[in-house]
Amino acid sequence: MGEIRRRRRQGAARRVQEVTDFPHARPPSPLVGEGGELAEPKAKAGEPGEGSLSQRSHHRTVAAPLRTNARRLRQSSTEAEKAMWRLLRSRGLQGFKFRLQAPFKNYILDFVCFDRHLVVEIDGSQHASSNKDAVRESILADEGFRTLRYWNNDVLQRPASILEDIFHHLSSAEGYPSPGAASGLRPESTPPSPTRGEG
Repeated sequence: MGEIRRRRRQGAARRVQEVTDFPHARPPSPLVGEGGELAEPKAKAGEPGEGSLSQRSHHRTVAAPLRTNARRLRQSSTEAEKAMWRLLRSRGLQGFKFRLQAPFKNYILDFVCFDRHLVVEIDGSQHASSNKDAVRESILADEGFRTLRYWNNDVLQRPASILEDIFHHLSSAEGYPSPGAASGLRPESTPPSPTRGEG
């Protein structure tokens, strides 16, 4: 047994030595962005620099209480919201990215696709005739968002028709190519076309 342990220790010591002998274990050379002579000059004050967000970005500063409230709502979702999130998460609807309980301005949006400026709200009966919802929709419309509203029971009883309606609104957004088309993917339900040489 002593011989086996000795060989294992020697093998482990050899592997440690091999790892430290590789060039990648040494500190990086001072190339672009690392402080060397080849580094590009830093951006002047007021100019966008590395890591700055594009003008079209949806990332905005969010007040801490709103962020905390959004986090709380994510953790205490209704059954309808959980069911819808299972369908939309991880780009589950033809590659469109949705966010759950996302803070935006002074509101928390149930589901939002920022790429297509589409908000999906899952509502209970308390929203049947809410004036606050109308004000909120007009503010979101001023920002370029379309809002779709569905009842909780519709989401739980007819999820396929809800997804079909959402997909219709996503694919009808002007000026935005489909994520599936951009990546060369076809919707799974589309059969191959013999006229295009696919079948």
